[in-house]
Amino acid sequence: MTADQKLTTAAIIISIFNEDKYLKRLLKNIIGFNFFNEIICIDDGSTDTSSKILKSFKNKIQIITFKKNKGKSYAMVAGVKKAQSDIIVFCDADLVKLHKNHFLGLVEPIKYNIADQVLAIREKDVFLFKHLTGERAYRRRDLLPHLEKMEATKFGIETYLNHVFADVRTLWVMTKGLQQAGKKQEKDSIIRYAQAGFEILVEKLREKGWSKIKIIKLLNKKINKINN
Repeated sequence: MTADQKLTTAAIIISIFNEDKYLKRLLKNIIGFNFFNEIICIDDGSTDTSSKILKSFKNKIQIITFKKNKGKSYAMVAGVKKAQSDIIVFCDADLVKLHKNHFLGLVEPIKYNIADQVLAIREKDVFLFKHLTGERAYRRRDLLPHLEKMEATKFGIETYLNHVFADVRTLWVMTKGLQQAGKKQEKDSIIRYAQAGFEILVEKLREKGWSKIKIIKLLNKKINKINN
């Protein structure tokens, strides 16, 4: 890596949909770490008090607001487009027990060209679904060619990223103590995994030149086979 390619700035992107129970504490922690050059929060059509909480931090964060829910993938892409920093960190909005070292572990391997993709393993993650972690880091320039397809996935952006970055240098970091709160993680992960897998399958068939009708016929055939 040459001097002019040195990565010096980092942005954190947080997609938010009805996360008022944990959002205030999350933002206080992230701001208090004084680590990120940009804190970009996307209110993805929240109907609770998340919007009000975000506005209370308006001088310290950047806010993107969608009146209607567009899906996590769309929201995260909007954050990448807005960001100007070299390194992008994605972060879920319902995390607890945050520590600055959790983010250092994500950013520094990218910053010092040790890895191209850094994925966090939360303390209580179910091993089978660890690939769906919401905490991950990339070079912004590496994400830019994929934004259009990322945006279209609607669900399972994590699975899509795993797919397109499957052959790059990937580093897993254990974020000791970090936990996701308020959701049944296993059930949530299974649903997201199924949604993402379906979308990637459809995309692969489209790339092979399959028509929409042919794809639907194949999927119906598979479903009928399972039912029988």
